[in-house]
Amino acid sequence: MALEQWDTAIPILEALSGSYPESVEARDLLLYALQARARSHLLQGNQGRAMLDLDRAYQIDPTSRNIRRNLISVYAAAAQALIKEGDTEGAEQAFRKALDLDTSRRDIRRALGSTIVARGKAMEDEGRFLEALNFYKRALDVDSNMLDAHLLIGQLYYSREDFELARH
Repeated sequence: MALEQWDTAIPILEALSGSYPESVEARDLLLYALQARARSHLLQGNQGRAMLDLDRAYQIDPTSRNIRRNLISVYAAAAQALIKEGDTEGAEQAFRKALDLDTSRRDIRRALGSTIVARGKAMEDEGRFLEALNFYKRALDVDSNMLDAHLLIGQLYYSREDFELARH
């Protein structure tokens, strides 16, 4: 089915589901249509629209592992695209949304931590040491085993000649 056809079908299915809220079939049809349109958006390279459809599907059925898994993948892909565009703040937000859906995903946790460290490095490059330190500590809040953050905190304190804290 073409994207335009999903655009026509979804409002009809939403109305049907709203008129018959007890109908599992109407709900399942709407969920199928939202996920199918999300796939169409992804094929066209429109992650934002895909994210909206998957968010809507997740609101309808937050117990669906498939919807959750797809939504996490879209958030993570969007975060990676934002990093390539230089938008580490937006990437951090997208990774956090993915992590909110599944806190056990170590890959997402590591990527989020690395993104926060990158934001800290940018602050340090601008001479904003206190803000950099706060970003590095936030990265450790996400992943306490993040070696980069530990090392950068120690180097930052060392460069400020605070040798006691540099041993961190």
